[in-house]
Amino acid sequence: TLKIIPSLAALVALMRHPTPAAKRNSSLPHAEESLEMIEQNGSQHKSLWTAIQTALSQQILPGAPPEIGLMLAQSCQRMSREEGQLITGEGDVDCDILVLADGMASVERRTACKNAISLTEQIGILRAGAIIGDLSVGGHGVPRIASVRARSNCDLIRIPSTSLMQVLDRFPGVMLTVEDRVKAVGTAAIRSLPAGTEVLRSLNLFQGFKLSFLADIAARGHRTVSLINDTVLKEGLRGGALYVLEMGRCTVEIASVGVVAEIPTGNCFGERTMLGSATVNATIRVMTPFAVMFRISSKMIRDALEKHPEEQAKYEKLKAAPPEGRLKGSQLRNVDLFRPCSEEFLAALLEGTRLRTYLPGQTVVVEGEAETDMRMFVCVGGQIVAERNGEQVAAVPHGATFGELAFLGKAKFRAVTVRSLTYSFLLELSRSAFKSAMERFPEEEKHFKQFGSQHKGAQAAWPFLAGADSQLLFLINLYALQRRCTTNDRNLESLPSTYQACHLVSGEALLIDAEGNEVRHLLANDCFNEQTLMGGDPLTQLKFVPRADCEVRCLSMESLTKALAEFPESRETIDMAILGFMARRAQEKHGLDPEGIKVLRSGSALCKAASPECVRAIAQMLRPKYYKPGDRMCGKEIHEDEEGEFMFFVLDGTATLNEPFTRTQLSTGASFGESVLLSVAKHYSGMLVAETFCLCYRLRRTDLENVLQNFETEWAMADSLRSEATGVDYVHLRRLLSLSDGFSRANQDVLACMIPRALVVIFAPGDVILQTGEVCSLGRTAFYIVLAGTVYAEGTLGTTLGTASRGATLGEMGAFGLTETRTASVRASPDGLVACACVKGPAVVEALRQFPSAQRSMVAYFREQEEKNKVTEKERTAWIINVSIPALRSTKLFAGCSDQFLHDVSVTLVESQHEPGKIITAAGSPSTAMLVVLSGTAEFLDPSGSRVGLLIPGSTFGEISCLGLFSHWIGTMRSTTTCRMLEVEQSALRRALAGPHGAGLSDGLQRLVSERRQQVARGLPLAALPWVGASAGEACVRAVALLSEKMELNPGQIWEPAKDEGPEGPFVGFVLKGRLRVELDLLGPVMTLHPGGLVLEGIASTYAAVFRAETQCEAYRMRRAEFELAVASDPAAQRWIWNFKMAEREARRAMNAKLCAAQGLLGVVVPHPRDREIQTWAARNKQMTHRAKRIREERSQPCLQSFSAQRSPSTGFAQLPGESSSATSRATSRQDRRCLSRGAPVNNPEANQGLACYAAAVRLPKIGAGKGFERATSAPQLADAPAPPP
Repeated sequence: TLKIIPSLAALVALMRHPTPAAKRNSSLPHAEESLEMIEQNGSQHKSLWTAIQTALSQQILPGAPPEIGLMLAQSCQRMSREEGQLITGEGDVDCDILVLADGMASVERRTACKNAISLTEQIGILRAGAIIGDLSVGGHGVPRIASVRARSNCDLIRIPSTSLMQVLDRFPGVMLTVEDRVKAVGTAAIRSLPAGTEVLRSLNLFQGFKLSFLADIAARGHRTVSLINDTVLKEGLRGGALYVLEMGRCTVEIASVGVVAEIPTGNCFGERTMLGSATVNATIRVMTPFAVMFRISSKMIRDALEKHPEEQAKYEKLKAAPPEGRLKGSQLRNVDLFRPCSEEFLAALLEGTRLRTYLPGQTVVVEGEAETDMRMFVCVGGQIVAERNGEQVAAVPHGATFGELAFLGKAKFRAVTVRSLTYSFLLELSRSAFKSAMERFPEEEKHFKQFGSQHKGAQAAWPFLAGADSQLLFLINLYALQRRCTTNDRNLESLPSTYQACHLVSGEALLIDAEGNEVRHLLANDCFNEQTLMGGDPLTQLKFVPRADCEVRCLSMESLTKALAEFPESRETIDMAILGFMARRAQEKHGLDPEGIKVLRSGSALCKAASPECVRAIAQMLRPKYYKPGDRMCGKEIHEDEEGEFMFFVLDGTATLNEPFTRTQLSTGASFGESVLLSVAKHYSGMLVAETFCLCYRLRRTDLENVLQNFETEWAMADSLRSEATGVDYVHLRRLLSLSDGFSRANQDVLACMIPRALVVIFAPGDVILQTGEVCSLGRTAFYIVLAGTVYAEGTLGTTLGTASRGATLGEMGAFGLTETRTASVRASPDGLVACACVKGPAVVEALRQFPSAQRSMVAYFREQEEKNKVTEKERTAWIINVSIPALRSTKLFAGCSDQFLHDVSVTLVESQHEPGKIITAAGSPSTAMLVVLSGTAEFLDPSGSRVGLLIPGSTFGEISCLGLFSHWIGTMRSTTTCRMLEVEQSALRRALAGPHGAGLSDGLQRLVSERRQQVARGLPLAALPWVGASAGEACVRAVALLSEKMELNPGQIWEPAKDEGPEGPFVGFVLKGRLRVELDLLGPVMTLHPGGLVLEGIASTYAAVFRAETQCEAYRMRRAEFELAVASDPAAQRWIWNFKMAEREARRAMNAKLCAAQGLLGVVVPHPRDREIQTWAARNKQMTHRAKRIREERSQPCLQSFSAQRSPSTGFAQLPGESSSATSRATSRQDRRCLSRGAPVNNPEANQGLACYAAAVRLPKIGAGKGFERATSAPQLADAPAPPP
């Protein structure tokens, strides 16, 4: 053709410019058209051949002769693509080679699919002359690794792979030019293939043999790479070997017939010759550029049988009737989804199964893609990963499956993109083939329906998978093994020792140890061995013993990983769910609460001092983590990692803390890293390494800070510690130590030796740092340097010797071996956290070893400090006995408590002195203390600055803060004279209640706090008084409820009123239920207070009256000054306060009038204190009068006639000398009585003393308490006086 083309061109030119003779020929135009067409076609063939020859000689088959190009040109096709059109699609099963003759194209890879639109990324550019495809994959059925799209108008040449195979078959010598490249591809593919043992296990031929036997065979077998046209077996020879075709294709040729069949990937041949039962009956030849085969000879089988003679019988049976050596059927049998299926169903399923090869970087499925015929894949070999948004999220291990949900119709779209990292081999099963097989075997369809419904109902049954996606649970249930057993069945005895998490779906069972002791009693829905899902060891020492018919589900880590390959975004959720379940189980096992509150309280100083609400919020930030033996949990050199800085709480297992000079073992309940968490230390004190499988809670610094921002008190506590201790490094610490009293005389080199080995420790408020009586020894005892906060030193009796703050040293004498026991205790201040640098004993020993003279300066300081402590302790003890205890005993809160309890409260108390005019408390400022006035006076101020009350010695203020009911001062207090205050902190009260003398008091205090909170919630007492008109939600009403003391009185019980002039000032009270009588001591009831009435204690105390409950009563009382403060602080109170004032004024007037009248009556009827003496005098006077009358009569009888008659002026009768008339006598008697009634003495001087006594108490009816009026029936008699005359 090439030789003809120049002649044709000359001929065409002649026809375009013909000679005169030629012009006369009529057929010339037709010949001209034909020649032009021939010229055009020839030019096209020439350019096609030129392009093919260039591609062959340079890239496809270097050095290929022109004849091969001409041969390929006959079957090649020209293609053209406009800009934007797709040239090849990713995933297309097309082995043809494309040559880009002209134009430009881009290489794209799909990353996801949204709304049926593929999302791609460009990974390369192709220009003219580029080759799309590769010779080595010809005939292997490998999908396209990427898409190619035209960026401009492109011309392409398609070279069919079948034509290439024919050329290579006809010209085998050409293969020598690419032999090295093809073999390299085959060798790389071998590294991605599964292990030989897995290959043999997947063969039907070796089903039933032991794994160890197959492993010995596989160890002797080997893989080979054969090129195209290589002969594997020769017809008529004794092969004696089995070949497993893992990659490529082979032809089966019979000498007399030719090619009769092809052997695709995944099949075996030569099994009969390996068993020695036949000769090779056909020639097996490679028909693809290369093929990979796994070869097992009969000698290898015999050698393995010598080591495993027990397998000989099975082998002889195999020789008698060898089964088909298919590869794919066995692999389907190992798929969890098809494990219960029959062999016939699997055989039908194989018809739609293909073994696909994927190149490195090739996409298998695309995220979000909806396929018309969904496929399920089994990873036979290679490395497969799942990606989401272009990032790798999971790896698919060998033997794992993916795509089950889409395959079973449970999902419409692909959840992730699956990509091959190496040469990979996947078994592909389509949904259409699955449906076709189920139509042929309807009983299997019923099995799958039952299987799906069974697992759907059990989705939520895995206790350690709470919160997992329902589709993921469905997939997990597909992979889980179902086991059933009867009572005392021993088939499942070894379950605890397997690497599977087990869930007891129904029934009852025991876990027992080797000695037969019961370790755990399992009921329905219980789990065990869940730690194996996180890589932990199983319970190898235990056995599973059913106590009833049981159903158990088992889930291995491999099965869980396979399920998560479809849902990689759920990996973290599942891990946290499993770890959370393990953490709760560990806490229950060790007696801790599942929420983690006890763990925080026992392991964190901050949480020990925090409120329950704050600790509960922090507990929600705890994250469990599982460490394997040898894992480093944190290291001293790790200051900040990408995850932040953590505090660790050990829940189960043990870890070792490697610190300078020491190794400490941390077990359940231990914690580590709080100083780093609170930013007090810049690095961990040592390296923490898991010694066994170790389950821990981790608390991240940022999470803690986010929680503390919502709790003002706890944030202030942590921030104060952080701000005071921040910046303390070795240089600052050495300077602090050199300025302390104990080390001011020490050699600086000693300090430089000890400081780098100091560890930072955090103490909660009230924690004991040093304990009195603790045994000390050089090298074992540590001492401390205060970095932040305040500490209290206490004597042997608990008395406070003094305080220390930043820079002070604690316990250095014991650490240097200068005392055998601790002579004082040191406790963290109850007001906040304390940070100390701990210098351990080995560091002290090392310093003294280098500088022996340093101990002498410590001895002198110790002697001085010991004498100071003795004097301080004596003074402190005297203050507690003479000042603190009497002051506390006089308060309403501590009245009735024992002296021992009051001593326990007093040991940490201090008094403060305030000058006149100083603000002692400011309304709204934080407070946790109660103040007791020891001397001087102070005034309450309302928000406007006006005085509303006065505090005198014995007064108290702030009980609700001390009880923990309110955390702020309710009012402003200002000293009016120089006054001393005793501050009773809430921590001191709690400490005393927890002590030996607080038994019983703690429960009472809790009831008091609970009742007070309830009355605040109900707004009692004001909200229960309809005439007030206040609502329970008002701030003032709630404040009054918080400050009101509830009084519950039984019938007959007396309420003693307080004086307005008392230490607590005036009180105001309210009766809510029952009737309360106002009584005078001798007069009885004066008035009755009904529900809604006001109790005015000041008026009652003025008249010496008391309140007595007539029925069961409920009343409330509060100090008048606090009531005024509450009212003045809330403008809304002005709406009802005038109703209250009017009612109070009316109640005050009524009670005052009643008591004043009753007191007047009491002045008349009350018996005189000397009433008995008056009665005795009256009786004697009567006797003397009677005697005088008798004597007078006796003397007057003889001389009656001698007296002259005298007439009375009033009566006219005669009157004896010395006698007055009856009228005069009566007048005198009336005068005497008037004098007696006025309390004035009569004129008889002899009777003045007795009359004075008598006049003060006229004999009137006596009043008995509660018995009404009683009259005296007889006058008392004198012991030595004669009886009066009748």
